[in-house]
Amino acid sequence: EGKGSVVSIIAEAGIGKSRLVKECRDRNAEGLQWVEGRSLAHLEAVSYVPVQDMIRGMARKPGAGEDVLSGMIEMIGRYAGEALPHLSALLTLLAGLELDEDQKKFLSGLDPAVLRGRMEDAFINLVDRMSVERPMVMVWEDVHWSDRDSTALIEAMALRSTALPVCQVLLFRPEKEDRCWALHQKLKDHLPGYRVIELDALTGSEVAVLIQNLAGAGTVFGSLSEVVFERTEGNPFYTEELIRAIRDRQQAGHDEADIRHFITSVLPQSFQGIVAARIDNLHPEDKHVLQTASVM
Repeated sequence: EGKGSVVSIIAEAGIGKSRLVKECRDRNAEGLQWVEGRSLAHLEAVSYVPVQDMIRGMARKPGAGEDVLSGMIEMIGRYAGEALPHLSALLTLLAGLELDEDQKKFLSGLDPAVLRGRMEDAFINLVDRMSVERPMVMVWEDVHWSDRDSTALIEAMALRSTALPVCQVLLFRPEKEDRCWALHQKLKDHLPGYRVIELDALTGSEVAVLIQNLAGAGTVFGSLSEVVFERTEGNPFYTEELIRAIRDRQQAGHDEADIRHFITSVLPQSFQGIVAARIDNLHPEDKHVLQTASVM
């Protein structure tokens, strides 16, 4: 219909926000442009990190490999170009690319607040031009870690979303002291049609179904479903990793009693601890490859 929308998916870590988006994308990829921008906890003080990630996604072409830089330059030239030099300069700056002398001259002397507003307008202009070709789904991951400028840009996009064939999907945790919660409240108050999906942890019976789906019926897992639920409190991601850790123990020859003791008394309490325990069980060469890759 050419009308946009904004959907927020709110849940604690590991409940399945990203998984829900992936399932939707797998079922609705045809005819849509799907792009993602992710905020990172250690870059929360750096401006426009998720926006630059989003721009890279817009510029990435199938089969182009990792040559995203050339794609970004080509994309800005295509949608701005010589006819709109001011738009090209603003998008180049927003994307974190090197400015040429003419662009530097155009942007020099602009008040920071004015510059931020113009970059927001330039980004919305870019999205408008691209979404005319194909409707777009923009997924903003981990908005609870979004920097102040990116949050303001997401808000500006959201409040003008009905004029664009764009669906914005915001993923964040229910942390009411963060900027994302203030954004959420503002959208509830001022954006008609704003939709919210709140995900909860799994129930005990749902954990049992997940165990059956992942491990199959008639295995040692069936008798351990209550223990798994008590340990994970229904967190799907935590539950999946715990099931894999149990499977590792089973394949190593441990019986149900040993595995039950492992879950209740030996296994680390945190999700990170479970992953570390699984890594410790790897062959030394495999562990070395994984450790090297994590540094890279």
